[in-house]
Amino acid sequence: MQFYQKFVGKSAILLAVMALSIFVLDRPLASFIHHYAHFLNEPAGAFTKVCDAIFMHTFYSWGFLAGVGTVLLFLQKNKLFGVVFFVVILVNVSASHMTNTLKSTFERSRPMHYLENTKTPDFFNKEVKGYGFPSGHASFYWSLFLPLAMVFGRYAGWLLIVPFLISASRMAQDFHYLSDVTGSYLLVWWLSCLLLAIADRFLGTQKTAS
Repeated sequence: MQFYQKFVGKSAILLAVMALSIFVLDRPLASFIHHYAHFLNEPAGAFTKVCDAIFMHTFYSWGFLAGVGTVLLFLQKNKLFGVVFFVVILVNVSASHMTNTLKSTFERSRPMHYLENTKTPDFFNKEVKGYGFPSGHASFYWSLFLPLAMVFGRYAGWLLIVPFLISASRMAQDFHYLSDVTGSYLLVWWLSCLLLAIADRFLGTQKTAS
């Protein structure tokens, strides 16, 4: 019961933040970042390129995750420590497909489109190329690290550095609004909670963290 209360509570908070961002914060924040933090554009782009070069080769990443998960299944008494690496793969695949579907559904313009033309429609804008909601990069990186952080809570702070910085970098480059990356986090968190809860039930453990 405590898990479900935390799930509902955190979901409500994130949905409220996302709604507030869409209706109030997104465009003013994007304008502020563009005009007063433009010096972050190049380092943010460089950081994203480095991370993409390391992590975006999905088959190699999945192979590595599957290998680590298999080893831990044999070495650890708590099988969830191994299963979570397979959960990461499932979350990664699911988040990728769902993100692409949501992008095509909401057809949201990006900050760069707004900065070029302040009258451009925010959602259901068929005139722009490359929709922004939710963020594909943010979904990808949150899906790689968030499930691990939920199980290996002691290392959560370290594990979440990369997806947090990637999300901030996409905003710094005028590619995404705050609500875009918040939506990505929420989507990945929902998927992680669902799949880890299933693993908990199957394995008879209680390691899923909020």
